[in-house]
Amino acid sequence: MAVRCFTDVTIGFPSGGGRPGTERTSPSTTWVIWTTGELRLDSASFALFFTPAKSARGSLAAKPLGCLLKAEPMAPAHPGEAHSFIATTNDAVHCVMRLGFARPGDEEAFVALAQAAEVAGAKRFFGDSHGRRSSVGRASMAPAEHSGVCDELAMHIRQLHPDKWLALTFGGCELYGPQPGGDPSIEVLLGRGAVALLDPKDVDRVGNFEIVFYDEGSAEPMFRAAIGPRTHLMQQPQDDRTGRLSVASRRLSARPAGAGTAFDFSPNGTDVLALSFDDETVGDSFARDLTVRIKLAALSQKTWRGKDAMAGLQ
Repeated sequence: MAVRCFTDVTIGFPSGGGRPGTERTSPSTTWVIWTTGELRLDSASFALFFTPAKSARGSLAAKPLGCLLKAEPMAPAHPGEAHSFIATTNDAVHCVMRLGFARPGDEEAFVALAQAAEVAGAKRFFGDSHGRRSSVGRASMAPAEHSGVCDELAMHIRQLHPDKWLALTFGGCELYGPQPGGDPSIEVLLGRGAVALLDPKDVDRVGNFEIVFYDEGSAEPMFRAAIGPRTHLMQQPQDDRTGRLSVASRRLSARPAGAGTAFDFSPNGTDVLALSFDDETVGDSFARDLTVRIKLAALSQKTWRGKDAMAGLQ
């Protein structure tokens, strides 16, 4: 494992913290300088570790900072001042930080590693732009590795929707539906990745919710629809063999009890898709959060119609 060490690095965090979903900064962002010390960057995993200088080591311990995703240069505040960089990582607490380097050579080396990290991240999550990656390989992942992929895919989804509140994402999900360009009665696996619920930041637009599905091999959502009163979700019983038996439920029937769950899903009351979750707890959480938004959308529509009717009587 090749680790690059940068000494005399100054590190700071945005005032108020940098949590996942708040990665965007502006020139007016207030930065709080934490300390100066040694920054270590693993060139294979792009993991960052920061060790405070010896003078401060008595009160500050070494801190892991997650894996580097990208870095953008900051314009110097004064002529001749060294450049600083806004680094984004997958750290659960501080995913945005300001890094200042004492030597130009260190700046150049860090920029090269940051560019490599961004390219590696794009290839890992979005694959080849000419075709969707197969989901077959995901089934053989170790639990820890699979969990890491789900977490990082969730973070990428949140970065793609900065106009929404922190997206609720549910990984380990497979989307099933009619065969594209084929027999609509034949249900096939369309993709594997994560489904997310998007809430508007505009507080005056209550009920304007969306659901999206991102395949691990695509930069664009494979499925996107508004959540409304006609949106329907129904869990598929594993022991039901009398009615419609989807590919998703057949897949679940081979699993031990509790190892996953599947739902019939219709965004508009007509088109029927299926969502299968590897983890039953994740599936239950998705069903609960989606149901809440369906009810809120119905209430919002009812309120709007009431106001419209009152306006018509005036």
